[in-house]
Amino acid sequence: MGHLRDLAAHQTDQARGVTPYPHLQDRVNHLSQKCEQLDMLLEAINASED
Repeated sequence: MGHLRDLAAHQTDQARGVTPYPHLQDRVNHLSQKCEQLDMLLEAINASED
């Protein structure tokens, strides 16, 4: 997921704020949100194991 975020950020930087593939940006945003949710779940699971 981090790779996709980096790729989208790199593409945005190259285009000076305009993403050349807006449909990919939407997908990256969606996947980033899912990744954050999974990170929160994993943190909660790890905290409950302690």
